[in-house]
Amino acid sequence: MSRIVSAQDVFDGKPRIKDTRVRVVDVVGYYEQRGLEPEEISEKLGVDERDVYAALVYYYENPKEVRRQLSGEMIA
Repeated sequence: MSRIVSAQDVFDGKPRIKDTRVRVVDVVGYYEQRGLEPEEISEKLGVDERDVYAALVYYYENPKEVRRQLSGEMIA
């Protein structure tokens, strides 16, 4: 069962951690831009550490998509 889901009616279909409102871009932002470790991200966002790793795997499997979303977040 996938820990990362997307639905058009939640965050316009942006991928997120299942049963949460934590988006993959949120996790990646903390990891790449702020330099936090997965354990720290887990604590900060209130999600399981396995979910943080799942979000990072999603990012590494879909880097262009997630980077595009990240750049949109920075502009907004």
